[in-house]
Amino acid sequence: MANGDQKVLSHQAIVKLKPNGKVLSDCNENRGLRVECSKTGKKRFIL
Repeated sequence: MANGDQKVLSHQAIVKLKPNGKVLSDCNENRGLRVECSKTGKKRFIL
């Protein structure tokens, strides 16, 4: 991710995450936290 593309990871962004293999990452308070959605729709939090 480029520096200009970084956004704060919000609850709404996690809820709207679809099972497409995309990984969201937080750039603010929880820097390094990543969230992904599996093919079954289950959210996985990675530290």
